[in-house]
Order: sequence, then C-alpha cells, then structure tokens
Amino acid sequence: VTRRVLGVAIFAAAIISCKSDGSDVGGVRVTRAGTGYAISLSHAKATPGGSATASLRVVGKQGFKINVPYPHTVVTFAPSAGVDVRQSLDAGAAAANTESELRFAVPFQARTGAGAVGVSVKFSVCNDTECLTPTETFEWKPLE
Repeated sequence: VTRRVLGVAIFAAAIISCKSDGSDVGGVRVTRAGTGYAISLSHAKATPGGSATASLRVVGKQGFKINVPYPHTVVTFAPSAGVDVRQSLDAGAAAANTESELRFAVPFQARTGAGAVGVSVKFSVCNDTECLTPTETFEWKPLE
C-alpha cells in the first residue's frame, strides 16, 4: 500500500503534459522529445472489455544512439480501475534494443470506458562525447 501511494505521489509530481498528434488512424499516439531522443507510444484504440498492445518506441536524435547495454526499463504505475496493464518491463523484454531503436510491446486490457495509467521510461542515449540517462514520466489514456 505504501509503495502504491508513493507511486501515485511521484506520478502526480512528475507528470508531463503529452500531446496527441492524431497521426495513427484509429489509434492513440503520445509523443515526447528531449535532447538526443524522441519517444512515441501508440496503439489501436481499445474498446471496453477488449485487449490491445501498445508500442512504446525510443529513438536517438541529433547524433545520439540508443545505449544498447544500458538497463532500460518501462514501469507503469497508478493504473485506474479501468485498465489492466503489466507493471514493469526491462531491457530483456524489449521487442527491439538496437542503436537505432528501443521498442517495447505493452499489452493491456480495457475494463471500462475510461482510465489512465502513469508510465515511466528510463533509458540511455549516447553520442561520441556523452551519454544521457533521462527518465520520462507521462500519463497514458488507452481508451481515448
């Protein structure tokens, strides 16, 4: 219980507004960009009672590449009662972990017509002179 409360507090403190760019036909897309990287999370729109899989993708930008040996993680926390989602994925569960792309498949089930999930992605990108280890935290609404 303490861990869940802490996760909710961290989520509330660290939430980042994400834009939906509408680029996926019939789906949802959340995008974030920072120095040296871009993140996208997309999926086909789920219906209540249905299952779907989201694709979370990180790519290097501006001369940065994915740091393949880094212990990348995706953690979901504070899910609403309307969404069932796997709580944690590590680099070993990545669908792709190459210098050009880090990609995770995130299966979920929609129980009701509404719901939000906190997502935290920790990863590393490097160029010839430095490595960055950002953590991006955002809200994902799989049913919108």
